[in-house]
Amino acid sequence: MGKGGSSAFEQAGVLTGHAKAVVSVKFRPGDGALLASGSADATAKIWRVGGDGGGDGGAAGGECAATLSGHEQGICDVAWNSGGSYMCTASDDHTLKLWVGTRKRWKGQGGGMERTHAYVGSGMRMRKHNP
Repeated sequence: MGKGGSSAFEQAGVLTGHAKAVVSVKFRPGDGALLASGSADATAKIWRVGGDGGGDGGAAGGECAATLSGHEQGICDVAWNSGGSYMCTASDDHTLKLWVGTRKRWKGQGGGMERTHAYVGSGMRMRKHNP
């Protein structure tokens, strides 16, 4: 952007709710209607932001659809599977947690996603831990 020029982007909204720094964000693949954020506050949040698959049509009206907790330390990354039905959180507590939800529940009925498994360990040697 040069002097006096305008940007091709404009702010569509602000999503607030984490108690500490947000360190990772990812849109759900496919329709982009959900956004996952991970924070140093040891929570991840699922945000309803619109997209092609419904919702409110844009980030300006975005709202928190679910807060995912259970890590003992901050979350350093979040990732969706290619179908957008599972989400994984990675934490400084050396665990990965897999989360699953249904589209019906993501639309605000009952809070959204539930933890399915936690994996603990280091490197490629992982063991399943049932929370």
